[in-house]
Parts: sequence; C-alpha cells; structure tokens
Amino acid sequence: AATYPAGQEPFGDRSLEMLRGLVERLGALGFAGVVHLEGHVGDFCEVEVADGLFGLAPDGLPIERCARIGLPPGEAQAASARQSIAFANYLASRAADPRLRIEVLGLGASRPVVPYPGVAFGLTAGEWNAVAKENNRIRISLEAGHPP
Repeated sequence: AATYPAGQEPFGDRSLEMLRGLVERLGALGFAGVVHLEGHVGDFCEVEVADGLFGLAPDGLPIERCARIGLPPGEAQAASARQSIAFANYLASRAADPRLRIEVLGLGASRPVVPYPGVAFGLTAGEWNAVAKENNRIRISLEAGHPP
C-alpha cells in the first residue's frame, strides 16, 4: 500500500511511476496475471475555505468544529478512482498486453486500515487527520495466472 496527499488524485504522477516500475519488474520476472489497484480516501476533518469549497482544518482546531468529516459516499468513491491523464493513457497503452491486466477500483472511504479515534473532548483536527492520511491510500495486490 502507498499513501497519497489529501485532495490529490490517487492515480496521478507518483502512482504512475510506481506502477511503471512494478510492471517492469513483473515483466522481468515473467509474471502473468492481474495487478489490482484499489483507491481509498481518508475521512479528513475539513473547514469551509470559500463558498462551498472545503480544505483541511488547521491542526489545532477542536474536532467538533470541523465543517465536515469525510466526503459523502458517492463523492468518496469517485475521488478514490480519480486518474491523471497520463495515468489513464498508460493504462490504455497496456490494455492489449495478454500477459498482464491492470484493474483500477475506487473503494471510497469504506475500508479504513487505521481505525479513527472516537470523537472526544480535546481531540484535534490534526490528530484526526493524521489517521485520515494513513487511510488515504492505494492498495496493490497481484493475482497470478493468465488474465481472462
């Protein structure tokens, strides 16, 4: 798994370089199968920064003063699958490879790996968002065998 910064697309330039390196190494090893890429978003504590726009809350803000915690489910799922143009182009260029298929799945905020703390007096946005950063990640798994 690899984390990515809050508010950025999970499948952007940094992920693309990681994926290219992985595909190159798998090819050198003669791997055939499927590379599964799961995008996850963290439930960040945010405040309104402009009309209808949100940004990360200051670290010292009490958690109860967050304007929202996390994205609505549909937005979270869409955000967890976002790709840069370069990433999408790379996937398209690899689509004809019969030995290696790459699947991208956006899972939203449904499967945090680090549990969030209970909302309690004294908890700050910084403490909450530190956990959200760990849950803002890409999970990679391999499935050996010939892709269908």
